[in-house]
Amino acid sequence: MARPDPPSLRDQLEPAIEACTLGTESVTVALELTGIEIADVHVTVSGPPPAEGRRVEQCVREVVWAASPLIARPREHQLVSFVVGN
Repeated sequence: MARPDPPSLRDQLEPAIEACTLGTESVTVALELTGIEIADVHVTVSGPPPAEGRRVEQCVREVVWAASPLIARPREHQLVSFVVGN
């Protein structure tokens, strides 16, 4: 019997990202994956004043790097992105 896929990366990471106390920001997270590992993290924050945007960007980046998400159907190299917030 086949195992079900784990939740999406967004569903796995969003609860941790919520610790960054997003306000009206919209945050795009782009992940570069190699196999079952995160190889690079790109965060783009839209909406807040610059200083708040930098704080949120740094927080989200740190939270994602600290996570150990399960990757459904790992490939040698793939890019995955998702949006959280407003």
